[in-house]
Amino acid sequence: MSETNRGRWAEMRERIVSTPDLREQYELTKHAISSTRQVLMEIDDERQRASLSKAELARRIGMTPSVVRRLFSSKSSNPTLGTVINMAGALGMEIELKPPKQPKCFS
Repeated sequence: MSETNRGRWAEMRERIVSTPDLREQYELTKHAISSTRQVLMEIDDERQRASLSKAELARRIGMTPSVVRRLFSSKSSNPTLGTVINMAGALGMEIELKPPKQPKCFS
């Protein structure tokens, strides 16, 4: 990304975070993207440990290899919960939800 574009994004972010409602939405979105990325990284790590190709994982869950490759390579991919559960299940993993150690406060 060019320096000019980074400057524009920084300006836009500053405007957003200076408004309480928009700041809260920004933080929620940022947390969702970060959490999704973390789950996908854990699934991809397990895929690699199992010596399974992305194409084979895709075949097991009924998706095209390009979709699975994109999910793992994009920094902002947003898979459905069903896709995440299917990928995890194909690797013998389970999805578990638990309360946070420290409640997050976004406002």
